[in-house]
Amino acid sequence: MDSHGSFYSDKLRVVERWELVEGDAIRYEATIEDPNVFTSPGTVAFTRGRMGGEDYEFFEEAVTARPNRPATFFFGKKTTYGQLGKQVEEFASALASLGVSNGDRVALILPNLPGYAVAHFAAMKLGAILVPTNPLYVERELKLQLNDSSVETVVCLDLLHPRLSSVIPETSVKLVIYMGIQDFLPFPLKVGYRIKNRGKAPIEPGENIYFYRDLLKKRFPVIRTHPTTPDDIAIL
Repeated sequence: MDSHGSFYSDKLRVVERWELVEGDAIRYEATIEDPNVFTSPGTVAFTRGRMGGEDYEFFEEAVTARPNRPATFFFGKKTTYGQLGKQVEEFASALASLGVSNGDRVALILPNLPGYAVAHFAAMKLGAILVPTNPLYVERELKLQLNDSSVETVVCLDLLHPRLSSVIPETSVKLVIYMGIQDFLPFPLKVGYRIKNRGKAPIEPGENIYFYRDLLKKRFPVIRTHPTTPDDIAIL
């Protein structure tokens, strides 16, 4: 079976092609053409060993094949796949040192920022089960989501601390890691963000409450990617 497709968005053109090879293996190729990003068309290609196999494999192959290609843009700050891979490795090591392991449920209460990708792939590297959670949920919805999925670890935007902290006593959550928008802003905007928000009450340190920016300043043992099978749960 061989198939292909393409889609456009302003000047961006993405051409995809995929085929089954050697039984249930998948050969996938995407060519991205964008004069604002690439001086020549960029191509990402890889062969998947099994349909639905190791989810983290997709990300690892992108990091290895195109370490200098842009992975995210956030308020003008570009992060390459190589840089993103390093951040994922460091955060996964931090999570493991805090006790997160294969099969644990990890809720991500984050908007669309680079930290979501970091937390997503770090959890997958450990074999944890992702529980994406809408950051717009009110307390009632948030409590229901956390309890229904038996979450014990939460990665949350720091601005949502009042909402999360109000429901934690009624959930199974044992570990919270806060990310801030300022953690991913370029230098001038990072300073401006801190000045604008300096009057807000800080999150009081507590047992099993950590901050992403502090964790990345520490050194944790390097960990290996946990092997998974097509039958393992990836996301709830």
